[in-house]
Amino acid sequence: MMHKRFFANGRWKKALGVVAFIGVFALMFNYATWIFRTNVNDDVVGLENEGDLDVLWLGGSVAAHYFQPLQAYHDYGYCAYDFGSNACRTDFYINELAYARRIQDFDLYIVDLRTLALLSEEVRDIEIGSWTSQLGVFSFNRFDSMYRYYSKRRLEDGIDWTSIVFDIARTHSNTKALADERQWDILYGKRQTETRGFETAIQHTAFEKPNVATTERRTLTDHQREVFTDLLDYCKNKKMQVLFIVNPYIVSKEEWETYNSAADLIDVYGFDYLNTNEYVDEMGIDFETDFENMNHVNYLGSVKFHKWFSKYLKEHYDLPDHRVDPEYSFWEDDYERFKKNQEDLTSQITELVESHLEAKETGLSLSQMDDTTEWLSAIKNDNYTIVLAASDIIDDDGMLDLFSDWEIQPGENYVGVWEGNSKIYVGQSNETEEYEGLFSASSPIPQQSYGAYAGDDGTAISVNGIVQDLPPGQIKVVVFDVNYQRVWDSVALVQENNRGFTLYR
Repeated sequence: MMHKRFFANGRWKKALGVVAFIGVFALMFNYATWIFRTNVNDDVVGLENEGDLDVLWLGGSVAAHYFQPLQAYHDYGYCAYDFGSNACRTDFYINELAYARRIQDFDLYIVDLRTLALLSEEVRDIEIGSWTSQLGVFSFNRFDSMYRYYSKRRLEDGIDWTSIVFDIARTHSNTKALADERQWDILYGKRQTETRGFETAIQHTAFEKPNVATTERRTLTDHQREVFTDLLDYCKNKKMQVLFIVNPYIVSKEEWETYNSAADLIDVYGFDYLNTNEYVDEMGIDFETDFENMNHVNYLGSVKFHKWFSKYLKEHYDLPDHRVDPEYSFWEDDYERFKKNQEDLTSQITELVESHLEAKETGLSLSQMDDTTEWLSAIKNDNYTIVLAASDIIDDDGMLDLFSDWEIQPGENYVGVWEGNSKIYVGQSNETEEYEGLFSASSPIPQQSYGAYAGDDGTAISVNGIVQDLPPGQIKVVVFDVNYQRVWDSVALVQENNRGFTLYR
């Protein structure tokens, strides 16, 4: 009888109205959130607009930097896609796979294994935010991603759950997004990547090849084992063909040992495993020229890796050749545009690397120079950071003209930091001058510290805590290469009567 009264009294209309209001509000709230999000990744949301694909490369930022799908199509005919979210951790791989498999199935899944070694129990906003910002506010995948992440980590007081669940609380002040046409394209499903997810890196940092190959095993942490076995179970239950891969990077021995342990588990489940760090010589990877930072190759490195790996895929997996199918001809058209763009970018990265190599050669020669003018000219290079300290300098016969670019004034205590001709810091007065900082680096590696001091008792410069001091009347100069992260020279410029400044080491 209750249901009769419910309908007879018209309560159903009110209930329906409430439900409709909630639905419309949720829809509009979701739309508003998408518009204000500025970290939406075309590689993720763009998958919705792709046709049939054969291979999906899945993971974090690594997925976008190594493999070139359009080049693979041109050379071998299979259709691949780089699907990754910056800073994404292994926790989210099941959710990434669920997202992709909702759109279509793939013949082969390539899964980036490197993030397994990076798993920790600490909460990092960039890890959770970079992936969940690619998902609808009220989607099951988004809430499941959050549960997977937070349920396996130490939660501390003070977590702002409101801004985590409803990220518009953090982004709503970004009103510039309202005028960005690309933000609105998200609502209409127009966002797409022209390169099938590949991103060209045209930065460069020099490294030495890490000689850490080992057959030793490192016991996986409980966290690592739980997350990874969940992923393996998911792939097995879905009957997926999976290749777990570790890409070339500045790998540590401890990380290599972790991958060896993971490989044992992979073998038990019957999946494939490939640590491509074992083949960098075969690829021709040059660690001095081919890396953007310690975690990713630049475009020069990606060309070498891709040439080797795309052939490996063709030889080890039964992948179709679509080049004879006219329905896939647009892939070749996209490749031609991609090729032209890459030629321009190749010139840029080559020029940059050559500049860094020339700065290295100059740096190696600095310690052999005795002529002050020649030495001062050589160190004015945009690749160097110059740290100076001076006190009680006398400008006899315009001798300080040599240092006019550094703004050194006679008779004052001076501290200066310069990158090429760009001033980072200058402080000078009759009082004590001090400054501390970190040498810049394009790579996410531990930055080296420096400090400079100038006072009535003399000057001092420290690099990583090692101090070199001088008495008054001298200029201390340290030359640091930001690309090679090393000091090329450290000198004292000593004022000689009527003879200018003399170099001492």
